[in-house]
Amino acid sequence: MKKIIKSILLFAIMLTAFAGTAQEVRTLLTGELINLPYQTLALMKATENFDHGERVIINLVDGKFEHKLVADVLEVYVLFFEEQLARGSLQTFYFVPDSERIYFSLYPSEDFEKTEIRGSEATNEINAMYNKYREKFQPLFEPIFEIQGRLIESGEFFSEQYKKYQDAYQKAMEEENYEKAVYYTSRRVQLMESGDYVSEKGRVIVDEIDSVSALQMQWELDYLAESLSLYSYLRLIQLTQGIDHHKSLTIENLNNLAEKFYNKYPDHPYTRLSKSMLEALKRIQVGNKFIDFSLPDLKGNMHQLSEVIEGKYAVIDLWASWCGPCIMGSRELIPVYEEFKDKGFTIFGVAREFRNTDEMVRRIEMEGFSWLNLVELDDRNNIWLQYGVAGGGRKLLVDDKGIILAIDPQPQVLREILMERLSEKRE
Repeated sequence: MKKIIKSILLFAIMLTAFAGTAQEVRTLLTGELINLPYQTLALMKATENFDHGERVIINLVDGKFEHKLVADVLEVYVLFFEEQLARGSLQTFYFVPDSERIYFSLYPSEDFEKTEIRGSEATNEINAMYNKYREKFQPLFEPIFEIQGRLIESGEFFSEQYKKYQDAYQKAMEEENYEKAVYYTSRRVQLMESGDYVSEKGRVIVDEIDSVSALQMQWELDYLAESLSLYSYLRLIQLTQGIDHHKSLTIENLNNLAEKFYNKYPDHPYTRLSKSMLEALKRIQVGNKFIDFSLPDLKGNMHQLSEVIEGKYAVIDLWASWCGPCIMGSRELIPVYEEFKDKGFTIFGVAREFRNTDEMVRRIEMEGFSWLNLVELDDRNNIWLQYGVAGGGRKLLVDDKGIILAIDPQPQVLREILMERLSEKRE
């Protein structure tokens, strides 16, 4: 349970009241690792993608390091360990290079309170903010999560239907029946989206968590608006990327807050990024039209989205060969595609790849994705940014006029929509 509380509190490390920008940043980073058995320390801009973003590897000698950071614009950076990234469990250390020298004492996640970043004006603000957050919200979250844990252990938290699908999924995986596993995963996701995944007792806990989370979100938004620091600006960008994961967060909240940052940092790279992201969120909504683009296929032939799907119902499938959930979602589309491909429906695939397309080719052949798949290599066309997608992918159902009908619909929902709409079209 302590790990759950720590994961909730970790976002506080992402905040600071440091304000202002500077040109020609030159900062010496020195530090040591305490009880951290890693050999590959990576440094990159905090807005980069962890999996594929440009990073610098810092040499470690007997657990100590020294690196001179030189940049044109002052912004937030992050240190992390490549070994952890490969395992899918990442501990991060964010900082602003606002002085000539910054010293790091880095501890494991279970001792993250001991981690120190000295020499940066941001450090004291980070600690002060973290302490305020912990004092305010840990007493509210901790007892709720303790009750939740007991209900999960006793089998009283999840609904009977959810547990049935969970058991069926585990059995399918044991039998290596991946088609059934995908089916039961889809059913569980549907229950999650409808809220029917919990029992009556579980619903009480979920409602309490949502209530405290809403208070937490408002507290954080107020803090960001007051500090208007670069770290706070980064946090705004992260909230924009993860808006789907915060029930109480709205585009209006983000837009109002963003205007304050735009006024303070009119020429900063974060401003350009934030404006693009918010514009995408506003445009990629049910009832709006898709954003058109042209990309090459694996043979280099160019295809324009609007021309390929003209007059058809279509799923615009933004995926990636390195994104497991994306692949699973695309795999679930195969039966729907086979059923409706000759009835006015198609799938338009776009894979977000980095450096090369080798894994994309292998994955398409392995999975049997028989529809057209184009490639967005190294984010050259900013398709993911235009569509407001932070990580792996997204799936959008559009009608024959290009209007978005659903975002990330489950296969059964997609099938029901197509059955209704395409039958009406034939009539």
